[in-house]
Amino acid sequence: MPINVETHVNQTPGLVLVTTDGSAHSRRVLPHAAAFARTRGDRLVLLHVLDGASGEAAALEDCATSLRNDGIEGTPLTALKHDGESLEQAIVRVAHEQDATMIAMDTRGHGALHHAIHGSTALEVLSLTGLPLLLTGAGLVDTLATEPYRTVVTTDGSPASRDVMRALGPLLTPQGFAVTLLQVHERDPEAAAEEAEVAEIEIQLDKDRAFFAEGLAIDTMVREIARLGGVDTAIIEVARQLGAHCIAMSSHGTSAQHHLFAGGTSLTLLGRSPVPVIMARGAE
Repeated sequence: MPINVETHVNQTPGLVLVTTDGSAHSRRVLPHAAAFARTRGDRLVLLHVLDGASGEAAALEDCATSLRNDGIEGTPLTALKHDGESLEQAIVRVAHEQDATMIAMDTRGHGALHHAIHGSTALEVLSLTGLPLLLTGAGLVDTLATEPYRTVVTTDGSPASRDVMRALGPLLTPQGFAVTLLQVHERDPEAAAEEAEVAEIEIQLDKDRAFFAEGLAIDTMVREIARLGGVDTAIIEVARQLGAHCIAMSSHGTSAQHHLFAGGTSLTLLGRSPVPVIMARGAE
């Protein structure tokens, strides 16, 4: 049954909220978030959330210096956590106050076990908002791809995997962006109807174009791999071959514990990806 999606592209400038804890590691996401913001003509805000007013002036100056040193046009901002408010809740609150269209942050964890034991600010933020999150992980490289800004949007064919298309689609304007819709298919050597399955995937990917604006450059691709051949590896290979700026996918779970026990391609991919991963909350 065809997907009926009425896509309204958000042509008005938005706002990308980038978070930092003041460390150099946390600022790795900054140039990648700026590339997305520049392509859309969005404002960029660099946010440092503090526990108290002590050190507020220094934190604000540090944000301003980071933007200056990276040659990025943006606004430095500090915010104080409210009583009883977690860091993640504060980030989401500020995002809503600023009318952000995307949140960007670095994540130091790589692997579901790490996230389950130590917690993950990124996963908690993801659980609190419907905004797409642009995340950088341990495998990030500094090289930015050339224009247009290409996003590899991955799907496993499930309804939940299309949530990232719903969240991200309205932000990708025909001017400056390009999309590759990708599904990795694990071949079953014993399946009699393998070609028919691939054909069905191709048909569905073509229908998924409806999540995006008319006029946006969209390619579709089915990457076939051997069963248990490594879905995350295949996605990364495609992104590298295409010179993509980022990979986008839904997170099928909204907690670290879910990923630990149910498995999470999204977390494994984030830990290994050389480019940012844009995640949106998938339906449970």
